[in-house]
Amino acid sequence: MTISVDGIPPTLAALEIDLESQSTTFAGGTAECPTVTQRHAKCALDQFRAEAAKAPGGAQASQAVTLPLTFPADLSSDQLWVTVTAVGHNETKPGDNTWGYSFTPPPADIPADLSISDLQRVEYDDNAEDGLDEYHLTGRIKGVPDGLDTISLDLTGAARFGEPTGEGDVDCGYISDTLITCSNLTASFDVDLVVYLSEGTTETVTHTLAVPDGYRDTDQTNNAASIALAPKPPPLFDVVLDSLTIARVRSPVSTVRATVSGVPDSVSEVGFRLSGHDHARFTGGNDGATGEGDVDCRVVSETLVTCTRVRANFFADIDVFHPPGQRSETVTVTVVPVGLEESGHTGNNSRDVSVG
Repeated sequence: MTISVDGIPPTLAALEIDLESQSTTFAGGTAECPTVTQRHAKCALDQFRAEAAKAPGGAQASQAVTLPLTFPADLSSDQLWVTVTAVGHNETKPGDNTWGYSFTPPPADIPADLSISDLQRVEYDDNAEDGLDEYHLTGRIKGVPDGLDTISLDLTGAARFGEPTGEGDVDCGYISDTLITCSNLTASFDVDLVVYLSEGTTETVTHTLAVPDGYRDTDQTNNAASIALAPKPPPLFDVVLDSLTIARVRSPVSTVRATVSGVPDSVSEVGFRLSGHDHARFTGGNDGATGEGDVDCRVVSETLVTCTRVRANFFADIDVFHPPGQRSETVTVTVVPVGLEESGHTGNNSRDVSVG
């Protein structure tokens, strides 16, 4: 029996689970949730504190608790009522702490080989919710035996589930932050998973298929699949100063043409810096530089020109003043994308030209 518990506070002292039934009882509990009596289990403090503390996007957490059941061999059905109690906390809505359902024993010990494989990241969104990164994953479920209608998938790691989608008519749904189920199954199908992590964090998460009651998995080594999730790195780009030539000379001003390529869409402004000079300087203010087409350039200082509305490839004509009577000199012009650190090679951002 799997129980989904929501609203677990991070200071939880203990979680107690009580079962009311006619003939069905807990079958010994688990390491995390041992049974105190046949109808009363107390779940370990540390497990739930850890889940609550690492749950992204909120101080409270959801947790799926699985407890084995035992019942008479001739039982046809039983009415079960399950109540959860958070020890040490005042319950604000006790009416939703109990859940009842009609329990029908599953068929006994049917062999099956359920597996999950091909877990891949297909999409990443760092703006899905405040403080969260959203990952879209896809995986393949195989080995579903005839007659099995529902399977469950558990999530471990400092992450939480979003709403899943099954292939075709397979109906998958969110149960809790760490549990989803799929029904109306086929022998094999793809499932699209949504997982949330705290913004900017890196985490390895594991998705595990739970073996349904009444089935015996013949190979439990393929029941889980893990994937490392990390924020998407910024796209690589490489701005290049392809050429730097003298376009015209009207002494004492030389107009140099700087031809640029590789500007990414995310950059709307670039700068040109002058270095390696003794006497030369940029000159002319707003009239001292012009860009190709709609590119708008201006002289900001004696060593800096900026161009806005830039494109991936463009040229800029920049006036360089060199005092009369001085010997010609070689100057260096470097193109720099504004507002974004270049992640490609920067050795091709600069070129030399002789002026004067």
